[in-house]
Amino acid sequence: MYSGFNVDLSDLTFHDGVLPAGQRQYDLNQEKVRAKLASFVAADGKIDGGDLQEEWFPTIEADVFISHSHKNLDKAIALSGWLHSRGISSFLDSCVWGNADDLLR
Repeated sequence: MYSGFNVDLSDLTFHDGVLPAGQRQYDLNQEKVRAKLASFVAADGKIDGGDLQEEWFPTIEADVFISHSHKNLDKAIALSGWLHSRGISSFLDSCVWGNADDLLR
């Protein structure tokens, strides 16, 4: 089942340890993404776009996919930490899109 939600995070408290927990999840996901994206770059520097598309865009294993504005990164990371503390896995879109520029460079 897929559902979309607009969430007001203005009341999310950062003192509950959710930001550090979310940051750990975010950093781990970014490391995985960087390593995987690097595997699509050939020795000559060319990117196999077909393989990249097949690998990244069909499915991401997470209970919740969090899409957010760049200015709300800390709030999105804190939300990820809050969800994680309740046994709910999440993935932030910036883990991929933030690394796409690295891949293109």
